[in-house]
Amino acid sequence: MELTLPSHHPVDAANAARTMQLPLSTQGSQLLDSLGRPILLRGVNWFGIETELHAPHGLWKRDYKDMLAQIKSLGYNMIRLPFSIQSLRASEVSGIDFNIGNNRELYGKSPLEVMDAIIKEAQQQGILILLDCHRLNDQRIPPLWYGDGFTETDWIETWKMLATRYRNQPNVIGADLKNEPHGRASWGTNDLATDWRLAAQRAGNAILAVNPNWLIVVEGVEKNVPRQRLATHWHGGNLEGVREYPVRLSNANKLVYSPHEYGPGVFNHPWFSEPSFPNNLEYRWEIAWNYIAREGIAPILIGEFGGKEVDPNSKEGLWKRRLVDYINRNNLSFAYWSWNPNSGDTGGILQDDWQSVEGPKQQLLQGLLIANNFAPNVGVAPIIPSISIRRPSFPPGRTKPMPTPLPNSQPSSIGQMPTPTPSGQPSRRVAPLPPPLSNPTPRRVAPLPPSLSNPTPRSVAPLPPPNLRNNPGVIAPLPAPNLRTNPGVIAPLPAPNLRTNPGVIAPLPAPLPAPSPTVTPRQVTPLPLPSPLANPGLKEPLPLPSPSAKPSGMAPLPSPPPDTNQGLREPMPTPEPSPNLPNPNLSTRSQTRNRVPLKVVPNLHSDWQEGFCIGIQVIN
Repeated sequence: MELTLPSHHPVDAANAARTMQLPLSTQGSQLLDSLGRPILLRGVNWFGIETELHAPHGLWKRDYKDMLAQIKSLGYNMIRLPFSIQSLRASEVSGIDFNIGNNRELYGKSPLEVMDAIIKEAQQQGILILLDCHRLNDQRIPPLWYGDGFTETDWIETWKMLATRYRNQPNVIGADLKNEPHGRASWGTNDLATDWRLAAQRAGNAILAVNPNWLIVVEGVEKNVPRQRLATHWHGGNLEGVREYPVRLSNANKLVYSPHEYGPGVFNHPWFSEPSFPNNLEYRWEIAWNYIAREGIAPILIGEFGGKEVDPNSKEGLWKRRLVDYINRNNLSFAYWSWNPNSGDTGGILQDDWQSVEGPKQQLLQGLLIANNFAPNVGVAPIIPSISIRRPSFPPGRTKPMPTPLPNSQPSSIGQMPTPTPSGQPSRRVAPLPPPLSNPTPRRVAPLPPSLSNPTPRSVAPLPPPNLRNNPGVIAPLPAPNLRTNPGVIAPLPAPNLRTNPGVIAPLPAPLPAPSPTVTPRQVTPLPLPSPLANPGLKEPLPLPSPSAKPSGMAPLPSPPPDTNQGLREPMPTPEPSPNLPNPNLSTRSQTRNRVPLKVVPNLHSDWQEGFCIGIQVIN
């Protein structure tokens, strides 16, 4: 596969096009295209498939093709696309207005088929996709790679299914194996029940046996690393054990390590209050994860970072500016959390209308995007790459995609989500709902064609405000993959001229007429349930994580003061049941014989851990 990208070499007289060849591989600290040229991944997280809607968020407001075009136009070259195993086994989606533009193409599709459509359109627009197993069920992020009703075998078999399904879809570049291991998760302990490093090896090698072209992206843990030097880390941010206990894959040049980093706006960890802040940040980043790139062990992809503040006079803004500068100086890849505006404690690149861009955030990130987007002139807009596919060769074996998994025994109605139990590291708080959109009048979904059956509607109860950031909500903006000819030379970039309403590409098209009565709904082939876990003991409920051991091996860090916020955070409110009022905005495949529309309340918010906040109203 070729991606046509503008060149950034300073001697180029014009914006001469260059191509990036896929698949990608690694060498030392660098990501390389198939011609051996260094590239950087600069992307965003677009979440939603992992939630109870089973579809990327915002499609109740936007055409999905228009959404992808805006991501590309802002200079990002990758999307980290979260999913949950439960979502991929479901048969229907909700939260899509099929009456908006090209969203009509998604009507009648399962969540897995919606993901297919997103990925194929991303290829057409020159955007790479990194798949992210964000949750096992569609409600929370578990500490380990099994639990919540799913086994290790379920997890690995799902990854093998996806690796088979997309092995001829070259813009799908890899697997982020599990979002933010934490709690009991350990590294280098050789405990088969908790050692995340060993689990990553098992899953990574199983994937490479099916699809040798994918990158295997491995996040860190929270604690429980022998001889770790820092006492506290973000969930998924502790990669201190890699030097002594590396992940060993059958193909070593496919391994990427991926920490997550957040600021005090997500949780005010002790190091944000040390007298040396912000000068203590680089010391922590070097010990926790960047030594891996500095020593040439493997590339680093910061899978999540983000926050609401950019102002250098705020603590969070100062943290974010330091990290962006650090990413720039060290030529690191990243995916910003998040593209979505409904991440409760980080916000997003987009504003609450799902079209306007948050100017200060994009200005801060724009330097990274342009500097590595191969454009010699700073003011030149990124070129949307064209893509041509070269079929890769694969070892003998199955060539057809595995069928869609059978749905788990899902209830006919979605019950109210329980308030998550506080863990050692608190959940990200749910922000207040955003102000009403400029156009409060709900958009009505066109009635279904007469030829389509109208099954009995599902009864959906209102959901509490869960926290959607499967980890400290990070957003990773990404430019078209950049082939760094001279990565050491980066000219200072002027702040881009963002319009008052930047990021708005074009007005959404007027709703298309209702589909022809001759439309036939697509049938979903169920996928067999994976074989049971060989070690059934892993299905036992896990105890709450124990406190991490004190650091050793270096001058001791200042003893963190007791955090009065931990465990005392505002509990997630449980919303009152919504009255049975008409809700014309929610699109779902289950509708009444009277075609009563459903409505998704657009004020959806994510939170850092364990849960997802949405409000859904349904009229039976």
